[in-house]
Amino acid sequence: MCLNHGRCVMVNPSGWCLTLFCSAGKASALHGMDEDEMILRPKAHPNAKRKLYLGQTATSILNKMIASSNVEIHYFSKWDEQSWRMSTSSNGLKIEIESFPYWGLGLFSSGYANKITLSSQEDVGNRLIFDVISTLDFKPWEFKHPKAFRKWLQKFDYELSLTENQENWKEAEKSATNEVNLQIDIVRKRCEMFEEKLDTGRLAESLTEAYEEVEMASLALEDRNIPATERALSRCEALLINIDEIMNPEDEFTSPHGHVLLNEATDDGITFVDLSNEEE
Repeated sequence: MCLNHGRCVMVNPSGWCLTLFCSAGKASALHGMDEDEMILRPKAHPNAKRKLYLGQTATSILNKMIASSNVEIHYFSKWDEQSWRMSTSSNGLKIEIESFPYWGLGLFSSGYANKITLSSQEDVGNRLIFDVISTLDFKPWEFKHPKAFRKWLQKFDYELSLTENQENWKEAEKSATNEVNLQIDIVRKRCEMFEEKLDTGRLAESLTEAYEEVEMASLALEDRNIPATERALSRCEALLINIDEIMNPEDEFTSPHGHVLLNEATDDGITFVDLSNEEE
């Protein structure tokens, strides 16, 4: 059994699969392996009998995998607690992470790297990469010993330069940013549509608040805080929905099919809906 240094083999109906390499970051023994079920456990779990060291990058990824299934362990080294391969999935996003030494015979955390393979809808995968970059206090594509990692890539026949690997990270980050900017633009245009119909008064004040939320969303994105961006957009949407409901109050009785006969009720107060074709 060995680490899977081959190409992306994860099957994804959407056809999108991305492989990235990164520095593992500082490692900590916060997890252990349940050898009976071959899954990752918190170190305090009674079945976590074998320690596993996860670096900052892998820890950040797993923390961002909301409501993920169990983290399955496919390989572990009996002599090196930071050499392993594991995978998990959440909401259509599948991810496999490998940890391995590339310098210093595994004696130093700085000599470990991760191979990350994502399989999902592209926007979901890009969003995860954006979130991971935002939470780390270092650039994951930068290696402490770049010359040694370059040799590692050559050893396993990867036709990939460190520059190309960096571009893959940054392209995913840029795509996620563009997607969120598009959402901000859509909400801003909705505000502009209402602005053409409003002059002064309480609704105009609400629209001003909506514009302020759009601005807050933009500022949060500049700070690389997409969750805060999404919260601001949600508050803006709530304000716009309230404005729309006041401007366009719906009738008390409506039906998507036919029309309501408001004056034809039975003695027990039941109102009937006429579903007949009006042309008949």
